[in-house]
Amino acid sequence: MQPIGKILFKNAIFSFFIALISIVFFKTIFTNHYLPVFWILLVGLALITAFIHIILIKLTESSISKFATRFILITGIKMIVLLTIILTYSFLYKEQAVSFLVSFLVLYLLYTSFEVYIIIPFFKKPLKQ
Repeated sequence: MQPIGKILFKNAIFSFFIALISIVFFKTIFTNHYLPVFWILLVGLALITAFIHIILIKLTESSISKFATRFILITGIKMIVLLTIILTYSFLYKEQAVSFLVSFLVLYLLYTSFEVYIIIPFFKKPLKQ
């Protein structure tokens, strides 16, 4: 399996387990904090993470200096897009803002940790100077 295929497969499995755990938590512990938009967040962050992984893998084929610059650019754009989503939803649905922010934060931390875990092996390979 190609590296991109492996990453997409791992991302799908990771997202599936997050979905299962979320169903259990929202049915038992957090019944009052369930938001239907949670599933959109889950799918959205999974797609963003997969897209960024694909881009970063392709960038590892270029030089280190170009990779660093583009990585910072991609991360900055990702942050701006996610911040726009957070602010827009929070202003439109003020009564659900806290539940949305907590859900978003948990998913963001999970997917960021996953992203780091997946990307590290590609840095162990020697990059072109």
